[in-house]
Amino acid sequence: MKTGADIETLDIPASLLAEIRADAEKEQRPAAEVLRDVIERGLEEHRWQRVLAYGAERAKALDLTEADVTQADRGVTRGAAQRPPVIRVTVAQFMAELPTP
Repeated sequence: MKTGADIETLDIPASLLAEIRADAEKEQRPAAEVLRDVIERGLEEHRWQRVLAYGAERAKALDLTEADVTQADRGVTRGAAQRPPVIRVTVAQFMAELPTP
């Protein structure tokens, strides 16, 4: 498996590179730093999409409707005394259990 150090070049369209450089200039930061932030945000968005897809998949498997989820959400927001017991897991544990695309 290649690591980040193994990547020597990236093919970036000229228009995207120009946008990255323009943002870097406006923010008075190095273009590499702006690019790194963009990649991190993109990966974070990708992870959230996986979480949402997993939730939709689980809801479908459990035959839950949007109304069921909304009703459950209302119950949770009413107060801690009415909340069902929860199992605490770290985000890393939760993400590790998600199906890989």
